[in-house]
This record gives sequence, structure tokens and C-alpha cells, in this order.
Amino acid sequence: MNAKLLTVLIASIFLILFSISTLMFHDNFHDGWISYEKKDYEAAQKLWLPLASQGNSRAQFYLGRMYDKGQGIPQDYNEAVKWYQLAADRGKTNVYRIAKKGVTPALNILTDDAKQGIAEAQVALGVMHEYGYSFPQDNNEALKWFQLAANQGYNQGKENIYRIAKKGVTPALNILTDDAKNGDAKAQLYLGMMYELGHSFPLDNNEAFKWYQLAADQGYEQGKENIYRIAKKGVTPALNVLTDDAKQGIAEAQVALGVMHEYGYSFPQDNNEAFKWFQLAADRGKTNVYRIAKKGVTPALNILTDDAKQGIAEAQVALGVMHEYGYSFPQDNNEALKWFQLAANQGYNQGKENIYRIAK
Repeated sequence: MNAKLLTVLIASIFLILFSISTLMFHDNFHDGWISYEKKDYEAAQKLWLPLASQGNSRAQFYLGRMYDKGQGIPQDYNEAVKWYQLAADRGKTNVYRIAKKGVTPALNILTDDAKQGIAEAQVALGVMHEYGYSFPQDNNEALKWFQLAANQGYNQGKENIYRIAKKGVTPALNILTDDAKNGDAKAQLYLGMMYELGHSFPLDNNEAFKWYQLAADQGYEQGKENIYRIAKKGVTPALNVLTDDAKQGIAEAQVALGVMHEYGYSFPQDNNEAFKWFQLAADRGKTNVYRIAKKGVTPALNILTDDAKQGIAEAQVALGVMHEYGYSFPQDNNEALKWFQLAANQGYNQGKENIYRIAK
């Protein structure tokens, strides 16, 4: 037999043996998983332990979980950390979580990873310093680790900096303010909220509006939503933006303006004016139309009734509720049941649930 043929033969045998062993590993893991799902943890452990010992990361991870949670074996965080660590990336997040409990090997791994520049570890270590897990509480030390993670482009690092800025941590507050001034929309939202709620600054809704508007100008939807919210507080520039948006046909603004008229925020309470804006918002305002129908608003009641007759399940349920509780109609459980049943016949769960309720 020539050397080339022998090499091919050995390689083929190796591949066959490797395939067989891989299949056996897969089958044993799968069988262990079935046992695990059935909460037969003893059987799962017996199947997974040999695999884990031979380097199967999935088996290592789930053995770690069993020790972590005390599933069929005494809870043992040190043993859990051992298997999670062997599972490498699969188990790393859990090692970091256990570190918060003061488990020394987990804490050592977390600290080493943070020092070696792993952003997830840096954020986890920062959180521990922020809340005093295994370390004295220290916002400035927390900020240090969050900043290291943020410097790598890890978003959670920057968000945590913004969060601790609310606590009045001066260097974090400086970062947040600088980022907002430099056009970071998320920073602008955080800064606006701090002015709105009076965190680290005197409460100032006009200043809040300014930052929300800057975020909204960049297309950040949360900025516009926050403007609509503070319009309810009578903040004039926010109210102007909301009204202009509603007139220009923006459904979210029309609904928000309708709610303000309905409940008397910044305007005299007026259900008919509320209805007008809800109706303009079309489908986005439909639920609100149905709600004010309960208050006897005639055009809203007409729409609700027509929609129910045309087979719209949400309207049928709303109309049924009105008959059940006597809103705008005499109280009549049988009429209510009729509408709930029509909705249920369309597979609308709320219809069936309401039938069960009035059955009581």
C-alpha cells in the first residue's frame, strides 16, 4: 500500500470515528436535556457529567446551572462557577452574576476580565460598586468602570453613566451634559427628563422641553412623546408643538390632544372636542372613541354601535360592557351577552372572558 493511499485511509477512519463520537455526544446531551426538562436532574447529571468532563460546553453550562440553582443537587456557587467558567462565553454572564453574591472565585474572574478590557465585565463591576455588592458603595468607582466600557463603544456603559448622573455624581453629570450639547439624542432625553423631574437640577419643564425638542429634531420618537406628555402640564412651547402636530394630521398628537380635552388638561374639559380629535386619528383613536361613548357622547356612541353591527370585535365587546353596566343604555346582561358572544365567535378572547365573567 503506497503512502498516499495509507494517509487517505487513516484520515477517513479518523473522520468516521469523529463523526460517531460527535453523534454519541449529541445523543447523550439530547437525552440529558429530555431528563432535565422532566426535572429528572439525577439522570441529566449522569448523562452530562462525562460530556462536560470531555469539554462539551453545553453540558458544562447546564451542569453549572444545576449547581447554581440547586437542581437535584445541593446548591454550590463555587462548583457552579467552575462549570460556567469551563463553558467559556456560554457561562460568562452567569459567573458575573454570581460575583454579586460575594463568591470569591467568581469575583476574581469578574475583576480580572474587567481589568483585561472586557466591556461586559467592566459594566458588571461598575454596577457592583454602584449598588454596594461585595464592595463599599462608590459611585465614582462605578463611573470609572462604566466609562472604560463606554470608551469601547459598549452602549450599556454610556447608559449607566447617564443613570448615575441622576444621582448628582458630578463627573457623570458633566459627561451627560457634554454629550447632550454635542448632539447625542439619548443624552438629550436623559437631560430633559432630569429637568422635568428635578433630578440634580431645579425642576424646569421649559428646559426639559428644549432638550426633548433637540432629540425629536433628530427623529428620536421618544423626544416627541415626551413633548406631548409635558404639554399636559401646560408647558406652552410643548402645547404649541402638540397642537401644530395634531393639525398637521399626526395621529399620536391628535390622540394626545383628545385626551387633554377629555380630562381637562390645559383646556376646559370637553368630550365633544375630545371626540373630534380621536375621530381624526382614525384607527389610532378608535379605542378612545369607544371609551368616551360610555360617557354618553352621541357621535362616539353612534360610531361604536355602527362598528359593532359591522362586526368589529373590539366594538362588540365595548358595546357589551355598556349594556352590562348600564352605560348610556338600560342595564341588560342578556344584551351584553349577545355582543360578547359575537366577539367570541370571531376568536376575540376578551369576548369569551367577559362571557365567563357575567356567568358568575
